[in-house]
Formats: sequence, C-alpha cells, structure tokens
Amino acid sequence: GTKTDLAREKLKKAKACLNTLEAQENTYSSSIDLSQRTEQLLRFAKNRLELIESVSFVFDQSQYESFQEDNVKTLDFRNEQEPLWRRLRRAELFSDRVRSIRERIKERIDSLRETIK
Repeated sequence: GTKTDLAREKLKKAKACLNTLEAQENTYSSSIDLSQRTEQLLRFAKNRLELIESVSFVFDQSQYESFQEDNVKTLDFRNEQEPLWRRLRRAELFSDRVRSIRERIKERIDSLRETIK
C-alpha cells in the first residue's frame, strides 16, 4: 500500500544519502582551504541529517521501545506525517488492549456460568 511505498521511498533516500556521504568522505582532504573544508563539512552534516531522518521515519528502536500511549482506543493510519514506527507501535498497543479486554470478558463469562449453575 501507500504506507509501504512511503517507507520504501524513505529507505531509498537514506541509501542515496549514505552513498553520497561515503563518496564525499572518501574524497575529503584536510589540505584544502578552511572555507572549502567548512563547506564540505556542512554538506556531510546535511547528508547525515537527511539519512537519520529518513531511517528514523521508518524505524527508531529506542523510541519504539519507550513509546507508551494512554489513549489507544482509536487508530489512524492515514497520518503520513507520523513516523511509520509510531503508527505500528500504536497498533501493537491497541492489539494488546483488545486482547486484555477479551481475557477479562472470557473470565467474566466463566464466572457468570458458575454463578448461574
């Protein structure tokens, strides 16, 4: 779907940034003029930032593991601005909540059966 396509797009962009960054860093020379070095280092930093942002949109493990949300009653997968990992984590929390409610319902049904007997 479109979510998968967007994730692929972000990963392709990250790969392109990584390739560019590797090529730039392989040709870096500290013997050039200070202003040129400054310019090169700014390009390196820009590519690193784009790389990190693209990958982080798809998955950020530390954020994923620490993400908790009080309101997991509704899911919205249409928000393209929200990182994919956050939408997946929210879905996982929603699923956990539904399973928990299911277990409580099953226990209550069993309890009521015993009471009725």
